Amino acid sequence: MQIIYMDILCFNMDRHTQNYGVLRDVDTGVILRMAPNYDNNIALFARGIPAGLERTSDRLISLFYDFLDQDRRAMHIVTKLPVPNRAMIESCASQITIAVDVETVCAFVMNGSDFVQRIIVGKK
Repeated sequence: MQIIYMDILCFNMDRHTQNYGVLRDVDTGVILRMAPNYDNNIALFARGIPAGLERTSDRLISLFYDFLDQDRRAMHIVTKLPVPNRAMIESCASQITIAVDVETVCAFVMNGSDFVQRIIVGKK
């Protein structure tokens, strides 16, 4: 659920069954946990900055809404996930080696987060 939520906020359209991984115990092969998030090369603005940063017609958010509507367990989980704030986004942006338009990224992610939070509040 955490990866799906992050994909929604960061507009990662490339999540599929081959984009998940698990970490296993090297001796026993027992699955220990999910692998860290990876394969985000088409997230955010990989295909250009969208015309509407407000995300009112964002298909990923719409699909997420439908998912939460159908699965009460998912709704319970997502209400416990951290809500991103500007400081979090700025911290992430400061750790990468390419130029980032922090204002645009903050607006995009925060608008997506606000939209998701309104969905959560409306479904409680």
